[in-house]
Amino acid sequence: MTSTPHFPARRPSPIRNHARLDVAAAAAPAVTGTGLRGLRLTGRGRAVVATLSLCVALPIIGLNGSAVASAPERETAVQEHTVRHGETMWGFARQIAEPGEDVRNVVRDLMAINDMDTARLQAGQTILLPLP
Repeated sequence: MTSTPHFPARRPSPIRNHARLDVAAAAAPAVTGTGLRGLRLTGRGRAVVATLSLCVALPIIGLNGSAVASAPERETAVQEHTVRHGETMWGFARQIAEPGEDVRNVVRDLMAINDMDTARLQAGQTILLPLP
């Protein structure tokens, strides 16, 4: 008795209607050109691309495409002053401030003139004060 070879049963195709497949393939646009052929973005991929685009675009939109130039600063005549015990930047600012001018702004200006990070003064320190 000769044995007949036994072949496994053929699995059915996952596509049940081959005619529909041909119609769908004909209707789908062909991807041509170089690059990643047939690459499609998922919903999550589109969301990531949109978010990254906004991260790039918002700072540019926020600037309104305009540049801001300030007027050239006027020269300020100054005098050197050696700080004595008990003198403060706030005291100097009160003496210099115009009527109605915010003393905080004057302190900030004095710190800028003297290239200081803080308004703290020490006795013996030399600072620049604007002339009246």
